[in-house]
Amino acid sequence: MSKVQFFNDTESCLKSLHSFINEKSVVFIDSKVKSKHPEFSSFPLTFSIPINNNVKTLKFIESLANKLLKKNIDRSYQFIVIGGGTLADAIGFLASIYQRGVPWVNIPTTYLSQIDSAYGGKTGVNLDEYKNLLGSIYKPHQILVNLDFLKTLPKRELMSGKGEEFKYSLISKHEYSKDISLRSIKKLYRIKRSFYEPDLFDRKDKRIFLNFGHTLAHALEKVEGEKKWKHGEAVMRGCLFNIFLSSKIFEELVNSEVKAPKFEEKSINKIVNAMTKDKKNSGAIKFILLNKKQLIIKEFEKKEIIKYLKDYVSQQ
Repeated sequence: MSKVQFFNDTESCLKSLHSFINEKSVVFIDSKVKSKHPEFSSFPLTFSIPINNNVKTLKFIESLANKLLKKNIDRSYQFIVIGGGTLADAIGFLASIYQRGVPWVNIPTTYLSQIDSAYGGKTGVNLDEYKNLLGSIYKPHQILVNLDFLKTLPKRELMSGKGEEFKYSLISKHEYSKDISLRSIKKLYRIKRSFYEPDLFDRKDKRIFLNFGHTLAHALEKVEGEKKWKHGEAVMRGCLFNIFLSSKIFEELVNSEVKAPKFEEKSINKIVNAMTKDKKNSGAIKFILLNKKQLIIKEFEKKEIIKYLKDYVSQQ
């Protein structure tokens, strides 16, 4: 199992890093991270890597391996990755095959990687634009999660991570929140671990649930491009499609088997007024909703329910 450490500040993270980094360490750092966090780039053997579509290719891996050979890097070295999921996927894969495997450390710098991709050991590169067709399960021996990295991320990058968090709110007991904290990152790590630990190699129909929303997401990234879609954005859209598909399957059952009647838009205001008179409602209107295989109670304002009912009636 990877040793995972969580830090609220850069100073603590660097202290831990300096406790094991040595002359036999090769650092691979995202060039943008290097410019924003120069304190993580002052190591003797450092490769600064611009993140683009070439990073997750065999051509890039081969060129990097040749550079390591020229510097006489052997399997007694360790690789240290400082960047997001793209860089960790590529260098983690390189670590798994370079001289049949060298140990590596992952220091994730994006919200998405800190809550999801840094854990579970999946590494890989793309093949003919198909995502992660070549790869391995090769866990880093250490993961250092530093909250300070998130302070310099663009808002869109943070929201991309929120897309992945939204997935966890659907497949587990995690409650989605707008806030980002070390506490929530730790919780999401524990949730992901509960899926991959019993099914590390995707053989037991447990880890596969982490792919909720990803079938459409990966296709969107391939067809419409990663410039348009951040990964977490595509995942959120994929999750919404999965929910839509689930509701359609149930709707077809209701219409074909039960043949329940439909109601009309002109009745909506009266229907909502009747809801407010229900004895279980005092002020707000309470609905019992499905949430991750369990029932929850959520309150809505009258105007919200009117809007949702109109949307629902139009789709009956």
